[in-house]
Amino acid sequence: ESCHLLKIDRFRTISYHPEGNDQVERTNRTLESLLRLQLERFEQDQWDVTLPTCLLAYWTAVHTSTGQISALLTYGLELGLAADIINGTPHSLHVHDRPCFVTQTR
Repeated sequence: ESCHLLKIDRFRTISYHPEGNDQVERTNRTLESLLRLQLERFEQDQWDVTLPTCLLAYWTAVHTSTGQISALLTYGLELGLAADIINGTPHSLHVHDRPCFVTQTR
């Protein structure tokens, strides 16, 4: 009932049938591909060290299906990276404007 009041669409899947949740399976396939690429460069038993980097790459990438960044859609904020500050972002971040900078990096 609380989901209805908060206008939340709730999906139920069977725990023994993960193929029933296409969104999660698609994300898992993408993360698996990212992990495989990273593990080709490093030792293969280091997947637990590599996973946070892969997740950051996934959350900060613009996805072709939505045209949006996953972190923005999931958490309501755009993750700021050091490279964005150094190289400039598409929305031209001005470092000298401190209040604006703080607002944009939150």
